Amino acid sequence: MRTRNAFTLVELLVVIAIIIVLAGIIWAVLGPARERARQMICVSHIHQIGLAASIYRQDYNGMDSSVGIAMGDAQLGLPANISGFTVFLNSYVKDKRLLFCPDAPPDPTAGSNYG
Repeated sequence: MRTRNAFTLVELLVVIAIIIVLAGIIWAVLGPARERARQMICVSHIHQIGLAASIYRQDYNGMDSSVGIAMGDAQLGLPANISGFTVFLNSYVKDKRLLFCPDAPPDPTAGSNYG
C-alpha cells in the first residue's frame, strides 16, 4: 500500500476557511481595543499640553499663554510683537502633532505638516 503524503484540496479549503473565520473573530475583538488606544493617545496629548502650560506658567510668573488673554511683552520679558501663545508653541510644545488627535480629520488648509 502506498501512503498519502499530500493534503487534498478539500482539506486545504477547510483549513483556509477556519483561518479566515478566526481572523474575522480576532479583527472584531481588536477593533474596539484599537479605538480605545487612539482615545488614550488623545488623553496623553492633552496631558502633555497641560504639563507644557504648567511649565510655561512657572517660567512666566503664573501668566497664561492663552490667545484671548492680553499679555504684556514686558511682563513676559519678550521682545515686542511676540505673543505668549507663540512662545508657548515654539518653546514648550516641540511636536506640533501633539495638538491633534489621530482620529481628527486633517485640515486641508494646513498643508502636509502640522506647523
